[in-house]
Amino acid sequence: RSIIHSTEESKKSEKIGIQAVLQCGIFEDGIFKGCVSIDDCEKPRYWTECEVDSLVTITKIISSYLLKLRASERANHKLYQIINYDALTGLPTLHKFKKDAIKLVSEHPKRSYAIIYSDICHFKHINDSLGYDIGDRILCDYAKLLSSGNDMDNKVIARSSEDCFLAIVDYSAEEVLKNHVLSLNEQFNTMQKAKYPGNKFIIASGVSVIESSENITVAIDNANIARKSVKNSLKTVCKFFDSSMRAKIQRE
Repeated sequence: RSIIHSTEESKKSEKIGIQAVLQCGIFEDGIFKGCVSIDDCEKPRYWTECEVDSLVTITKIISSYLLKLRASERANHKLYQIINYDALTGLPTLHKFKKDAIKLVSEHPKRSYAIIYSDICHFKHINDSLGYDIGDRILCDYAKLLSSGNDMDNKVIARSSEDCFLAIVDYSAEEVLKNHVLSLNEQFNTMQKAKYPGNKFIIASGVSVIESSENITVAIDNANIARKSVKNSLKTVCKFFDSSMRAKIQRE
């Protein structure tokens, strides 16, 4: 447009000394996103064809840059989500879990922490017998159960692989933590059995107490070793990484 005609616009423009304005809109997928303006503060006027063409060209250059920048930001955000969050459950990935766990431990050096590595046993059989859609729902149910528990301070959780989940929690005593883990996993078993009668849902959990200055990856591996030692159990079980497991690793 060329000269300001609207009374309301005229009043606003007069306050800041604008006599005439030329605007060119920026659109994305047909939706107005903003505009580029040229103002004349000396006198009301009409804009020449050359001035209009110049503004259109400038706007195209600016809008092209802005839209590419926005597309790049969206792509970066999508990549961040893929790297840091599991698409099915919405839980953090192993990659993000390690970063968050390191941050948590470093911010509270006087506290004791433990890594819990849990596995829904025989999950392939669950998928084969109940179907992959139900298998996905079961995974999401366990993720929700882990997320909803508010009785453990400073808890960070993640889905580490298809049917395995991680948590880092405050640690006070072995029996206290073991009872908590078993109670949570039995709660999951009861909930799923009610939904899918005739099926048994066994959770094998391994726990590793993080030693002073111990690497988080090592602690995760130790919890996984403890989990693997009981993964063929016929009932829900929780096993702590112990000195015999450490000695076996050292011998190997």
